[in-house]
This record gives sequence, C-alpha cells and structure tokens, in this order.
Amino acid sequence: MLLIQTFSIALMLSAVFSFGFLKCSAAGLTIYMLNLDKMCLLESTIFDLNSTLQSTINYTCFRGKTHGCGFDVMVKLHSIQGCSLREKQRDKELVRFLSQLVQIAKYTQTYTVFIGPPLGGECNFVSNFIDKGTIDKPAYHSLYQVGYCCRLDSLFEFSASLQERWRRSHGCQNIASLSLTVQTHTLVTALHTFLASNHWENIAIVYEVSQLNLHAAILAEIMQLFLSRTAKGLPELNVLTLLSLQWDTDPKIQIEQLRINCEAIILLARPPMAAFFLSAVSNMTPFLDGRIAIIQFDPSSTITYDVLRFWRLVLSHTSGLGAAGQSLFIMSALPAGDGYDTSAEILNSHGLLYNPTLASFLSQNLMVSAASAVAMAIQLTYLNLKANDGVLPSDADLFQPLVEGPVDVPVFPNITFKFSKEADAYFDYHDFYFFSLSPGICNGSLNSSQTPFHEVFELSYVLFWPLKQLSDVQPKIWPNGSYGPKKNYCLRTGCNEYLLWTAPELLREPIRGTIATQKGDVYSFGIILQEILCCSEPFPDCDLSAEDIVEKVRAGDPPFRPEVNGAEIHYFYKNLMQSAWAENSDLRPTFNEISAQIDQFKGGKKTNIIDHMLNMMERYSEDLESQVRERTLEIEQEKSKTEELIAKMLPP
Repeated sequence: MLLIQTFSIALMLSAVFSFGFLKCSAAGLTIYMLNLDKMCLLESTIFDLNSTLQSTINYTCFRGKTHGCGFDVMVKLHSIQGCSLREKQRDKELVRFLSQLVQIAKYTQTYTVFIGPPLGGECNFVSNFIDKGTIDKPAYHSLYQVGYCCRLDSLFEFSASLQERWRRSHGCQNIASLSLTVQTHTLVTALHTFLASNHWENIAIVYEVSQLNLHAAILAEIMQLFLSRTAKGLPELNVLTLLSLQWDTDPKIQIEQLRINCEAIILLARPPMAAFFLSAVSNMTPFLDGRIAIIQFDPSSTITYDVLRFWRLVLSHTSGLGAAGQSLFIMSALPAGDGYDTSAEILNSHGLLYNPTLASFLSQNLMVSAASAVAMAIQLTYLNLKANDGVLPSDADLFQPLVEGPVDVPVFPNITFKFSKEADAYFDYHDFYFFSLSPGICNGSLNSSQTPFHEVFELSYVLFWPLKQLSDVQPKIWPNGSYGPKKNYCLRTGCNEYLLWTAPELLREPIRGTIATQKGDVYSFGIILQEILCCSEPFPDCDLSAEDIVEKVRAGDPPFRPEVNGAEIHYFYKNLMQSAWAENSDLRPTFNEISAQIDQFKGGKKTNIIDHMLNMMERYSEDLESQVRERTLEIEQEKSKTEELIAKMLPP
C-alpha cells in the first residue's frame, strides 16, 4: 500500500472544531498541492503557498466567529523537480504522485482534492489523468481536482467512467474537475462589450506559446470564432489574424504584417511575455500615432489583485515600454459586486492572514487565485456535510452543491465568488477591470517597485455584471496626445445610413443613437422635411459616404447639413428646416411651435402630408416623453449605484 509518508510534506494543517449540525468531529477534506518552484515561476517570489493556505483556511472557517469549519482540513504540499514535463523526469514523478493520490483516496473517509497544478504546461496532462479515473462509490473514495491556473472548456470536466453499480444512479453527476479561471463564454462576452463600446472593429489576436502557457492557442481560436458573432443586424467584429508569440520571435515583424486598419490587439500572454512584446514594439509608428490599442489578458491568472502584483514585479525588471505601453489595457476580473479596492492590503508586497485568536490580520504573501481554489474545496465539503446531517454523502460527488443551486465561496473579506446554474448552463459572475499604465511607468521616469499601485496602474474602465455597459473611470492618455484608434460607430447602433437622421448632440454620446430626446426628434423632423420637399434621400447631391456624413455632422465644426437649393421650395419651409436642425438644440422650435407656424403660414388651412407627419410626430413625442421619464429614472438609479462603486475604487 502506498503511504502518505512517501510524500515530501511541507505543511499540514488540521482544523478540528465542533459545529452545530455535526454530532462529532469528522475528517472531511484532505488537500494536496504542488509547491511553487522559484526556478520555474517568477511570481513565486511574491506569492507564498504556505501563507496563502493558512490564511484561507483560517478565514473560511472562522470569518470572525468562534467556531471553525466543523471538520478536519488537512493540507499537504509536495515538491517535484523540473519546470516542464520533460525536465528531470517530471512527467513520471507527476504520474507517480497522482497515482498515489488515487490510492490514498480509496482508503480515507475524507474528500481527496488535488489543487493545481501550478505550471500551465501541465494542465492538460493532469486533467486528462484525473478525468480518466473512475468515480467510485462511496463518492469520497475518488480523487477530485480544483484548478486555479488551468482553463477548461467549461466550468467542469467529467470523469470518463462511473463505477458499474452507479450507472443507473441519478445522484452522482460524474464531475471530476473544476476550474476557477473565468469561463470562456464570460471572458469573450466581456471582451466583445469592451471592443464594441470603444467602436474598434478590426482585431488581431496575439497569443503566447510557451511551457507555461500552452492553452492560449486554443483560447485564441475560440475567441476568433465567437468575437465574429454579434447580434442580428449589427456588423461583426473582424478578427484579422491569429499570431503566435514566442521568446525567439520578432514582434516587430508581426506588427508590420498587420493590415493598416487594425484598431486593437488582444494579447493573450502572461505578464513576462507581454512585457517582452511591448518592449519590442514600443516605438513603432502605429503605437506612436495611437492607432492600435493592446488589451492584455493572462488566460491562467484573472484575479485583479494577483494580476497587478505580478505586473508590478515584471515592470520592476523592465525598462520603459514607450508608446506601446501607453496603448495598453490590462484586463482582469473580480467576483461580481465585490469591487476593486485601491487601498487593499492584498496589493501590498504582503497580504493578509486572519488570526482568530488575535482577531486581526497579519502580513503574508497571498495568492488569491490559489486561495480561491482552497476556499472552494472547503465550502463544497461544508455544504455536502450540511446537506447530509454531518456525514459525507456516499452517493454525491464533491461538486454536487454547484449542481443543485447557487453557491457563494468566501475567500477573503472583500472577495466572494458566486456560481449558479440555469438549465444546463453554469454561470460564474465577474466584473472586469481595465487598467492603463501611467505615463511615468511607460517612459521610465517612475520605478514601479517604489511607486504606489494607484500611480502605476490607472483604472480606465469597469465592466460590471451582466457585462452590457462599459463605465468610464479615468480618461485614457494615448501616446503623443492622440485620440486613440479609429472608431466605427456602427458597432453599437447599426450602419451609418441609419444615423443620417440623428441630431449631432446625440451622435456625440459615448454610444451613438441609443438616446432619444424631443429636441433630437425635431432635428429628425427637419431631415424628413428635406426628404419630402426635395423628393430625395437625406443629404442629396452629396458625394460623401454615409460614414463621412455622420462624422461631419458629429464634428459640427462647421455644422454640416443637407443642401436645399430648389427654387420651387418656399422660403418658409427652408427656414423651418434650418431652425429644426439648428446646431444648438435650445434654438430648435418645439413641435407645438412648428405646428403653430405652419397654421399661421397657411392661414389656418391644413396641409395633408405636413399635418399628418406633425400629428404622428406629436403622438410619438408624447409617448416617448413618458418612456424617457421612466427610463431616465432607471438609468439615474443605476448610474448612482455605479458611481458609488467607482468612487470606492479611485485612490483617495
């Protein structure tokens, strides 16, 4: 029989406490993890698993209370040499380690959970090993996995087989693995909203290929597919190309190969590789001119606090990133509703460890992503025990609570993950944060290691769940005073042909054509009047494209309007059109005033088409006014909540 003593154990915690529904103390959970090797992972210099594990268990079990989890939590760390599967027979050692865990699980009265692996290059290797196992009965005799840096196709992966006597049972869901990285659907939805809200249509995806990031290529292909699919009637985002990025590639050549109309690059890379890319292209012309935005996202690490700490470490080893750095957005996520705290102790070089005896927090190097996986295993064990009168259920796997209903997973005081199921779909709820690097960091005048976080990373945008409305926080400072990449405003409102009737002040809104006002309707009336009187399309005898017309109307310097030169058109209607489409909306007449002017002009006689059009516009305007009042109230309430959340995120 394989013995636990054969492992190299760095830490073992045992939290045995009595809880209300438990009749006696029972061993409930054994967690196994692999150490972070400082020779393999740069971030291991700022993250400490021992501290993270102690902090997470103490907070998850106590949360300011005097009792604990109600069951034993044993955590065991193991070390395997090598930074990849091919080094120092790491593949064989890893198989031996996992095989031992499978055997141990068969002889324990606890859930046996492997959390990891820490190296991205081992994700598929480990998940395939665990998924090919058999879910035994009782279910706690099986090995489960909770990943914190490995992406799965969905929230779960299922075991390849069930024990024969379970095949007709509906209790076991056959789930073997869970990933706490942001689900692909959630990530792509957030990216699409961000790109479309900024009106960037033409996209390139650059993805890292390295031993630490083997799954970025698959994610890039999925993004290419789904970013190109939009709501019916709206133009698709145009993914121009997929480009691989390795340490021996020349990013300059890749940028030169891009078409000139590329507005944004999605950079799927860990911070070290991303910094390599930015340094290589730092002062290329497209970035000096502010023509291309870069949105960096690390597929293996999404939690804002982890992301910013890792980036700060990388920046301390990197010289100025130039214009490319100024064009960068660092994309990260936090559980929905928790908010980002610029003064959070987790952001410091040391995080928080809750000490139930001292009722205070002690400084430690916390890795929030790993902590979330530990907290998930603890919470699922707790919920399974609670649902089964303090006994581990024999007919339900570890992940059963996620199948049955919403689950909240508290990790630290300001971080609680939320999951739910609707029909056959599982949802992870996240808010997304888009940070820019400060100009001082980009030009090298500031030392990131000695600069407060809020002076290194400037929060530019927030995208709150349900990921439909992007909120501005701080203006983006683009290189050399530019206004950023070219925008295609059709991405949010349809083609420019439908904006020819839209008032200039509405075209200047962040999302064109989505807001309606009575003054804007009067402007539209003026354009419609031009169509009727000239028997033509809007802006007749104009050689410009619809996109150019809309842009000139939006710019308003000078005001751009249709030319009406027909001698047969009475000056009264010309004046009426010109007043209706006045640049200053306050100078436009109301529909009542327009009606009165026409009645006076006609001596009280009604005119068929004009009168009919006015009546329709009046009825529409009255109905719109009521709808606008209701919607405005809703928007103001939502805006107030959003502003309160954003205010908390800004530095004091």
